[in-house]
Amino acid sequence: MMNDYIKTAWRNLGKRKLFSVINIVGLALGLAFAGIIGIYVYENLQVDRTQPSNLYRVITAYNSKTESNKTSGVGRALIPAIRQEIPEAEYVVPVRPFRTASIKIKNEHFYDRTILAGEYFFQAFNFPLLKGNPITVLQGPNAAVLTETTAKKYFGTSDAVGKILYINDTLAFTVTGVAKDFSSSHINWNILLSFSTFEGTTFDMSRWFTWDMTCYVTLKKNVTVKDAENKIAALPMARNGEEYRSFGHQVKQELEPVRDIYLYSPLPGLYMPKGNLKELYIFSGIGIALLLLACINFINLTTAYQSDRGKEVGVRKTMGASTGSLVGQFMVETLVIVLVAALLATGIVAVLLPFVEHISEMNLSLSVFRQPVIIAGTILLIVITTLLAGMYPSSVLAKLQPTDSMKGLKRMGKGNFRLRRILVVFQFVVSLILVMGTLVAMRQLRFMQEKDLGFNKEGIIVLDISKVPKKYLVDHYESIKNQLKEYPGIKSISGSAGMPGRFGWDGQTVMPEGFTQEESLTMEVIPSDQEYTKTLGITLKAGRDFSKAFSTDATNGVLLNEEACRAIGWTPAEAIGKRISSSGSGLDSGSVIGVMADYHQHGLQTKISPIVIFNGNKYTYNFLAVKLQTKNIQEAVHNVEKFWKAKFPGYTLDWFALNDDLNRQYKSEANLASVVKLFALLTIFIAALGLLGITLFTVLQRTKEIGIRKVLGAKLQDIITLVGKEFLLLVIVALLIAVPLAWWAMNDWLRNFSYRTSINSWLFVITGAGALLVTFAIVGIITIRAARANPVKSLRTE
Repeated sequence: MMNDYIKTAWRNLGKRKLFSVINIVGLALGLAFAGIIGIYVYENLQVDRTQPSNLYRVITAYNSKTESNKTSGVGRALIPAIRQEIPEAEYVVPVRPFRTASIKIKNEHFYDRTILAGEYFFQAFNFPLLKGNPITVLQGPNAAVLTETTAKKYFGTSDAVGKILYINDTLAFTVTGVAKDFSSSHINWNILLSFSTFEGTTFDMSRWFTWDMTCYVTLKKNVTVKDAENKIAALPMARNGEEYRSFGHQVKQELEPVRDIYLYSPLPGLYMPKGNLKELYIFSGIGIALLLLACINFINLTTAYQSDRGKEVGVRKTMGASTGSLVGQFMVETLVIVLVAALLATGIVAVLLPFVEHISEMNLSLSVFRQPVIIAGTILLIVITTLLAGMYPSSVLAKLQPTDSMKGLKRMGKGNFRLRRILVVFQFVVSLILVMGTLVAMRQLRFMQEKDLGFNKEGIIVLDISKVPKKYLVDHYESIKNQLKEYPGIKSISGSAGMPGRFGWDGQTVMPEGFTQEESLTMEVIPSDQEYTKTLGITLKAGRDFSKAFSTDATNGVLLNEEACRAIGWTPAEAIGKRISSSGSGLDSGSVIGVMADYHQHGLQTKISPIVIFNGNKYTYNFLAVKLQTKNIQEAVHNVEKFWKAKFPGYTLDWFALNDDLNRQYKSEANLASVVKLFALLTIFIAALGLLGITLFTVLQRTKEIGIRKVLGAKLQDIITLVGKEFLLLVIVALLIAVPLAWWAMNDWLRNFSYRTSINSWLFVITGAGALLVTFAIVGIITIRAARANPVKSLRTE
């Protein structure tokens, strides 16, 4: 019997080619995009899922009279303290990024994600090794572990154990292990260097108030997490309470499960951006909506063509076919269509997945379908789609009475027709919400990109100088700047530890004049040279800029922004001449010489924060900002590259245009807007198919009526109005539902930005007008075709 069902299904697909193509394409698009979203959501949910459940990151929570905050960094002395005093901790692993590590291979320098890691790293984390012993690979000094891809990149083979790596030209490290490539962790590394190489030399491990380490702890079995956390939390104040209290700080440690860091922690990982849980909810909702829309189309199109099957149903019932067997037949037909659509969807996924992988910066691959949970999910998706798309039309067709179906009766029950109208409204509600959301997201993105940031972002290129030999750079700093300025088109140059869009030294303790140590504040401190504000075009509200005419500026001069003045309680005029210090930053005794107008050091997602700029040690400079006075940026860059090759042979010039780099801060929002725009267009297309189906159904039902009206003298526009007003009413109802929902959803999304655009009513007007226009076009074309048909043929239906 099943063979007969399948043969009948194929025969019917071939008979109604247009119906079959529309149904298969609609379902394929729904399945494909639901599948792509499913892969993306699954990969995000898998980040760190393979790590042990008893592995935790230790974070620092601190508060004072003026603020409360958290950081993923811990005091260096906490690491030996946990080892000594917390017996519940099985492994304690210090980790620190080594961002300026250059790897020298055949006189060429590479910069890969490098991390200093404690000796128990591979016992605590689940990163499988292809080569080397996990217990010993990081035990001794000058040991290195590479990922498989990195080993092949440097040595042409993954069998790199025993090979020598030179870090920053002078430090020789022996490769002791090669790790399997991975893609799902909040720690994204290519090279691990043994922490013991630097412990006790570069890093003084007795310091508590230098929160520049990340610490991971594996708890022993049968240990209560809360008890262990309470013991670890008390260590900072018990061991270093006097120093913390002298700065007005209360400090404690907290434990975060490593499996939860990517999606649930407010703090980032290492070399890996944070996941966005809200975005996953949005995408999951869109995926479900797309699948529902595709199924709704199937229902509408199937019922629109049900009259073609009426006589077939009547014959089968007269011959003794039961309702159950007819439902089974139609469900098999639906399954055949779904399977064909699933095969087409697989091809669409294969084509589009690299594009999604590029914009999401995640490793997405069709190999995910080898996972048992994905295989089961795919089968379940096909079953659910078959049931959603096929159950209603199958039951409707199977329940037709033989006498009615043999007459070719087209009219269905009012309740069924009402349901189809509800489904059409639902389709348009989803489409309209996505279109409105896309317009708001694009408006916010444009607002962020075009807003005056308080400095000149045009015509500035930034050179990354963190990856060149620092001693040479510092010794020849002024000479390098002067030589670069001799090239045509270069107006000014400034070095600093941070740039707009890039952090300086965030979270530094600052003590203004008149404040006790306990009342100290936390600000972002940016060491720079004296041309920083000039090069960036930052204006001053009070006082003056740095000047070589004042020798004390190089050692004591300080610039504050207006927000720093507000945090302290000074007006810009009052701030001039006041003393301020930040001993952890090297600013022991500063004097405020000027107050900058507030500018956006970071993206518009965050409020402007207090900033302190002073002439710090040149060893701290990471960037050179080059202000161009020419529009020919490529010529200027060519000159800089030529200079760079001469000064730093073997070191690739890493540069970026400041304007483009600032837009990088909004990459997540830009990607979201692009993806939602694509989904909005897709839902419009699917909704249009649904409207096509229900319009065909309506016109088929009213064929006689249209013929009679034509005979009685009705004009074409009268017939279009007769059929079209019902659908226009459905769109209006959809608008009344979608507008408040879209307004609420986008207002909620805009709350993520400290500086945001407004939601104007014209966005909804444009969306509504577009929906009405699409509806009028589809309904008009089908109705005109029916109205122009020969009335004699329209009336000859028996």
